[in-house]
Amino acid sequence: MLPIKEKLGVRDLGYSLWHRTLPHNMTCTDIDFVEYCPDCFEPLAIIEVGYGLDNTDKVNRHNISAIKALASKARVPFYVVLFEGENHGHTKCPYCKRPFPRSKVIALRKKLLYPRESYWVDMSPEEYAEWLKELRRQHSHRR
Repeated sequence: MLPIKEKLGVRDLGYSLWHRTLPHNMTCTDIDFVEYCPDCFEPLAIIEVGYGLDNTDKVNRHNISAIKALASKARVPFYVVLFEGENHGHTKCPYCKRPFPRSKVIALRKKLLYPRESYWVDMSPEEYAEWLKELRRQHSHRR
């Protein structure tokens, strides 16, 4: 199977910026990734991603509590994954034509937050990819 290409390489921040103009009690968060079965579409893991292996305080942010509550209701494992990148050049934004950096992932650190909390585990990109494959191998299709 060929890798799926990023559609644009950039995200439109219009909704996010607009939502930040609303009153302070109108809170929301995005979810970075939902790993799922390609056959039955069952969610396998919810993953919140952050840059920098030392960014371990990411697990203490308010949005993490909201995502953890969602994972609990859905009964889907929830992880925070941190990564370190190596500058891999620049790409031009298809909208504004300004360059933005591209990173090659060189190291990852993951932590399970639901259904139980684990220690941080350091992984190479290859080990992390193998872990993602293992999520799928352990999955039993429930239609």
